[in-house]
This record gives sequence, C-alpha cells and structure tokens, in this order.
Amino acid sequence: MTNRIAEVGIQHDVRAAARRVVLALGGPSCPAAPAALRLAYDHRPEVWQPLDSTLALAPGEVAVFPAFYRGTQAFAGVRLPASHAGCAVGMESLPLAGRLPAVFSATLPGTWRALPLRKGFGRFATR
Repeated sequence: MTNRIAEVGIQHDVRAAARRVVLALGGPSCPAAPAALRLAYDHRPEVWQPLDSTLALAPGEVAVFPAFYRGTQAFAGVRLPASHAGCAVGMESLPLAGRLPAVFSATLPGTWRALPLRKGFGRFATR
C-alpha cells in the first residue's frame, strides 16, 4: 500500500512468512527494572504500516513473539535500551509448529515451567 505498489504485488494479496522468537534477558550486570525492547524491522522508506513495535521485558522473564517477513519489510532484530546494555540476551528462532497461531505472543515469568499450564475459569476446577 505505497506509491510503489506495483513493485510489491497486487493490492489485498499480502503474502508473508513468520517465525516464532523466544527471548530472555538476564545476567549479573542486568538492572532489575523492566526494559522497553524495540522489535525492529528493515523496511522500504514509504512502507505503509511498519511492523516496528515495543515489548516490555524484565530480567528473568521469557518473551515469545512472532517475527514477520514480507516483500516490503522483514524482522531485523531486537534493540535494547542503553540502560540494559550489560544484560545477557538469549534469543532463539523457532519454526511455526503446533496449534498456536503465528500472531501468538506472551511474556512468561522465569519460573513458568513450574507453574500450572492451564488457568481456572471462575469456579470450575482445572485438572
């Protein structure tokens, strides 16, 4: 949806690929405060609706988010604020597999593996 749409494709024929990214912050030099991470995309100068976004993540937490790749823009990486430059960053790219949708994202506490993998609904018990 730019002046140069003919170079990209037919209107309403949007094709994209995606991957799931898992990211964790930590380390002894990492401040305890949450960081405002920038999910950066390389894109053409006149791109309509850039996919750049921000994500708040505290050290010890794990973030899961999608990375998209289109003809006009592609996921470039994560930018940390200067305040968190001393943090160790773990980042892994996973293929989209299973029943979760491509747009699934979550921020999980560092202890998520020890927590129940389901949530109750009102007075109904979970098993």
